[in-house]
Amino acid sequence: MKKLFLTLLLISPLAKSEILELTCESAFPFWVSLDLSKSSGVVTYPDNNKELDKRGELRTTEHLRRAGEYEIKKFDMRGDFYVFRLGGAFKEPGRHNTYINRKNLKFLVFVDDAQYAREGKCRKGIHELPEYQI
Repeated sequence: MKKLFLTLLLISPLAKSEILELTCESAFPFWVSLDLSKSSGVVTYPDNNKELDKRGELRTTEHLRRAGEYEIKKFDMRGDFYVFRLGGAFKEPGRHNTYINRKNLKFLVFVDDAQYAREGKCRKGIHELPEYQI
């Protein structure tokens, strides 16, 4: 009986966690994996912006992320939106504030206090990016 109780005690936090996974498509797509119960997660950018990085545009503007996984620093639910931030709380270059509408899954990313913005649409689940369209 004791073992059963300990097993149920250890498994119960896993049963309550709600994982949100989204594939967000725009000119610079990304994937979101978010644990809603812990308000933590990661954003992953694919390796599709190598050419921009070679030209130095990623290093000079810092409004695009290099390929890789980035921790979500701050997460909140405000009305119809999931709101999260990549980057630090102060004037760190490359800080991203992302808003995802929970009703239609459209997103808007403000970078560095709206000096740059991008938008697109998400869909549930982690999906492969489409092949070349042209």
